[in-house]
Amino acid sequence: MAVKIILLIAGLVFPLISWLTFIGCTLQAAITKKYSSGVYIPFIGPILLDCWILSAGYSPWYLLIPWVADIGTIIFLMAAPGIIKEIWSISRFTMLFKLLSVKENITVEISFHRNGIYLLEKKWDRPKNEIGITIASEGGKYVTEQDDLLLQSHTGRVRRLLWDGQNYICEDEGPANDYEIAAWVFQRR
Repeated sequence: MAVKIILLIAGLVFPLISWLTFIGCTLQAAITKKYSSGVYIPFIGPILLDCWILSAGYSPWYLLIPWVADIGTIIFLMAAPGIIKEIWSISRFTMLFKLLSVKENITVEISFHRNGIYLLEKKWDRPKNEIGITIASEGGKYVTEQDDLLLQSHTGRVRRLLWDGQNYICEDEGPANDYEIAAWVFQRR
């Protein structure tokens, strides 16, 4: 009996959190015209509620109700195709080539993929117990201009990789921060 009550309460908590944040975010967007991200927890609530339904002896037809009533699961399933598409767009299966550059303890790797997508990863190799950033990445679109590459990140930062016959040399128009790679020399891998 106690297990059934725990299953019911735990199964209702997750959809409740999802619904409350969905309502809160929707109201905030309507009132302030600003958007925020809700806390949507898919699958856990419906699974626990299905276990409760089965242990309580209800008809198996009731097993569908938690799945269609859980806004967290619904939102996840709506977002899943876009997430899968984005993961696929930067996967090793779509990669055309990579560029690599190393300076002291920093490595920058830029992978270029089909459909004009690139992924830049900047990694710091820090000594043990040193505090600081260890990896930064950004994605964006690129186009080829003769032998050069023009990169524009999703945040709007523009870089030009100029081919000098052997390597690419980066011109970075963005501010000096963790994403800056101005004058870095890249080799094709």
